[in-house]
Amino acid sequence: MTDRPQRPASLGDWAGALRLHHWAKNALVFLPVVLGGVSHSGTAWLSALLGFLGLGLVASSTYVLNDLIDLADDRAHWTKHKRAFASGRISIAAGLVVLPLGLVGGLGLGGLAHGPPAVAMLCVYLALTLGYSFALKRVPILDVALLAALFTLRIALGVVCAGVAWSAWLLVFSMFLFSSLSLAKRLTEIKRLKALGGE
Repeated sequence: MTDRPQRPASLGDWAGALRLHHWAKNALVFLPVVLGGVSHSGTAWLSALLGFLGLGLVASSTYVLNDLIDLADDRAHWTKHKRAFASGRISIAAGLVVLPLGLVGGLGLGGLAHGPPAVAMLCVYLALTLGYSFALKRVPILDVALLAALFTLRIALGVVCAGVAWSAWLLVFSMFLFSSLSLAKRLTEIKRLKALGGE
């Protein structure tokens, strides 16, 4: 299959490749603004917004990287072959341009949001996401813990951006909540696999 797009990529193609619908999960960044008692502060909201956008760009870049690395497998998959990179609607060259731009832009917005602490949070998120995508998602229980940690990191980034006090209760509650949701998701996947005759 050629890398040359059959037609110019549409906005919908890019929205799918960048997984823009997943940006909704990053709204957790705004939670500390409300719970931290600074919802009246325009500065806190602006910093959280910059953190939200920075996290979105970093996350989208990891999706692009994952698609480029899994290109051969995706093209052979019964549904993933329809993805923008696998189908050729977006070229590999375009992905290789967007990938570093997204990372640099995301980290830059993190720096504007709250300097080195926010950038450090984004780097931790990036490292955990890559570790999960390329190896740790195949390790039972650890995969669930990492998913919960990634959701909790969104809240932690919000704490940093809003400049509010850390709440151990909030972070522990978040880990338990999202661990439970992740376990429920895994259970559903196992039941579906068993129903289809898998092990």
